[in-house]
Amino acid sequence: MQTTATLTSKGQVTIPKAIREALSLEKNDHLLFTQVSRDVVAIKPVKVKTRDLLSLGGSVTPRRKPENFSKVRQETLRHVAKAVMRRD
Repeated sequence: MQTTATLTSKGQVTIPKAIREALSLEKNDHLLFTQVSRDVVAIKPVKVKTRDLLSLGGSVTPRRKPENFSKVRQETLRHVAKAVMRRD
C-alpha cells in the first residue's frame, strides 16, 4: 500500500486513514520510527509498558475549569489523614 501525506510547518504529519486501519492504530498509541536507509523509514506500533507522570497529562478531565489545585491538594490530604486515623 502506498499513500502520501503532507508535512506541516511544525514538522507534523497525519497518518493516512488507510495506514492507521492497516496498523490498527488508535488514539494515544505509540509509534517506533526506524531509519532503514537514507530515504526509507519504517513505522511500527509499540506497546508502552510503563508511563511516567508527564505521559498522563490531560488524561483526567477536571471537575471545574480552571481547576483549583490548592483545594484538590487539601482535600487529598484530609482524605489520607482520615484513612490513617481509621487504621489506628
